[in-house]
Amino acid sequence: MLRYIIKRVLSMIPSLILTSIMVFLMVHLIPGDPAITMLGDSATEESIEQMREEMGLNQPLVNQYFIWMGKVVHGDLGDSIFQNKSVMATIADRAETSVLLGVMAMILIVLISLPIGIIAAVKVNTWLDQGISSLAMFLASVPAFWLGLNLMLLFSVKLGWLPTSGFPSVFRSGDWSNLRYLILPSISIALPNTALIIRMTRSSMLDVIKEDYVRTARSKGLTENAVYIKHVFRNSLIAVVSSLGFVFASLISGTVVTESVFSLPGVGQLLVSSIMLRDYPVIQGVILIIALVFMIINLLVDISYAKIDPRIRYTSAK
Repeated sequence: MLRYIIKRVLSMIPSLILTSIMVFLMVHLIPGDPAITMLGDSATEESIEQMREEMGLNQPLVNQYFIWMGKVVHGDLGDSIFQNKSVMATIADRAETSVLLGVMAMILIVLISLPIGIIAAVKVNTWLDQGISSLAMFLASVPAFWLGLNLMLLFSVKLGWLPTSGFPSVFRSGDWSNLRYLILPSISIALPNTALIIRMTRSSMLDVIKEDYVRTARSKGLTENAVYIKHVFRNSLIAVVSSLGFVFASLISGTVVTESVFSLPGVGQLLVSSIMLRDYPVIQGVILIIALVFMIINLLVDISYAKIDPRIRYTSAK
């Protein structure tokens, strides 16, 4: 297992290098100039060129890339052009919101989708299964911003139970009741994502039900609950965990629409505002970290396969 983990970690390096090249090129091809954004349209050509020189933007792209990568290798993502602090500090200020929002949404997704998916598989081809499938299709088609606005209208404006926007830091204030600011946003992004997990749980369990060992378990006199939970659900977890890993990585990386609707100071909002301001170091840093998060979560998902299914072994991987 350790050998496999080391090889997977080493394989991330070329992927990150390729990602960094693509991100750097795309960012610098965005129309606009940070120097003009900072100085305004009325700035003279001399002042713009001086600003570009101070920021290193007048150098060839190849030189700019290697200067940036040289800092990245040493753990320095550079300094934000507009925030007056390092990119790492800028991202860290927003990471709390996105991570807590992603974790809360993921908890809701697991608590809602797994039981409903199991019920749909157990009651396959019944009116209950059809109703669950229709519900999943409806949830998948609901736009997150529309759901968020309606939740805000009902629970914040009309009932006054929950705040409408913003998020005071939990860790800085030590007040965990501030998590109530994330309840509506987490619901608005959790419900559409439950559709994928419901359908994946149902389809995976239906595939496993056809296996010989399930018929053998039934022939031994096990109850239906024992058959479904111990044999069917457990052996269908690999596909479900893969889907959960993808969803979780997406949630942690930033949900731009939801953060915009609820005015949350998250990574998604940071990325959008940085693109508007042409803050190159922040854009590059955020996307690079998002790519790293995806790779790490994919690695953890792969490692979990061996825990879910004892037949899977990575020690012999070549």
